[in-house]
Amino acid sequence: VMATSKDYIEITRKGTNKWEAFCHLPVEDAIFIGDGENDLCILEKLNDTYVMEHAPESLKAYGVCVKSVAEAMNIESRKENV
Repeated sequence: VMATSKDYIEITRKGTNKWEAFCHLPVEDAIFIGDGENDLCILEKLNDTYVMEHAPESLKAYGVCVKSVAEAMNIESRKENV
């Protein structure tokens, strides 16, 4: 059980997390945008990660801090054009 906001909890099977599902995708070209403690398992493992401005301070060391998904996509599109 994880509280992901002041009025919301997530209940998942013990030993299961987002990375367990995400790692079945082709992650070599993946980017990830997170905003909650339950995203840490992915933020720790990928290179191209973004953390939303409203995320807990403890997550902000794991990615580029952005205000929106659009901002992250804009940054990524500039990388490809270099």
